[in-house]
Amino acid sequence: MRFSRFAGVSIIPVIARIVLAAAFIPVGLHKIKDHTVFHGEMARVLTELGIGEPAVASAGGAGVVLASFQDADASPDTDTDADTDADADTDADTDADAGTAPDVDAPVVPVRARSVHGVTALLVLGGWPVEWKPHWMAWLAGLTELVGGVLLLIGFFSRMWGLGLATAMGFAFYLTSMKGLGDPGLFSMAAGIEGPGDPMAMYNRLVGQLGLFVLALGVMLTGPGPLCLDRILFRRRGGDDADELEIEPAPRPRPSARVYRPEPEPEPEAEADEYEEEEDDRPSSGGRPI
Repeated sequence: MRFSRFAGVSIIPVIARIVLAAAFIPVGLHKIKDHTVFHGEMARVLTELGIGEPAVASAGGAGVVLASFQDADASPDTDTDADTDADADTDADTDADAGTAPDVDAPVVPVRARSVHGVTALLVLGGWPVEWKPHWMAWLAGLTELVGGVLLLIGFFSRMWGLGLATAMGFAFYLTSMKGLGDPGLFSMAAGIEGPGDPMAMYNRLVGQLGLFVLALGVMLTGPGPLCLDRILFRRRGGDDADELEIEPAPRPRPSARVYRPEPEPEPEAEADEYEEEEDDRPSSGGRPI
């Protein structure tokens, strides 16, 4: 077997599994285990879905504190801010009584929730119907990344998890990178260009998602390679895929075919036939000499 074929069926699938595991295991663990503070539209979506708890910035600006964990004894500065907010509410009520429309651009309160619900917010913002339980789909994506990364690393049901991770990357590309393809500065390879987000970061995310999608799809189509549990547990009788790695003997050259034409049979001698005819034409003498 040539080295290119050996690398294609043995080396590349193992490297692809290692890269996929290194990419998906930390991300899946972060989504399921850790909490994140969401702002803006994502916070508004999670608030409407009843996911997470409101979070406000601490007085020192050092971090974010859950509203439910705030101390009841507020500091004087906090009381001043509360009075200011109360005055703002009074002004809003006065405007409402006067027929003035409320401020629709009011800042949304940040929401602290599990990191996996970032996928929930992206699904809703991308048009996923709320009736289809987007939070369950988010949990499914997080578990697929974590469990699929672990099982791909050891090579157990590799083709199935390759399909699952490729599907997850397809959804991630559609929800995050598809909208940025129209940005003129996406492929400029420079940061700081006017536009939504950093073009360099957008480019890296786009290439990373496509690369992981191709690797996962390759594992699904070509298999996990020789170093995996699938090869041990699901080995077929009478041989398995490992037989493809054996060096095949070179075929022997076939001898050139020779066409044998039979030689024509010799014709009987004409003289013998004439002699027999002459004997038949002689007159009979009854056995006596003439």
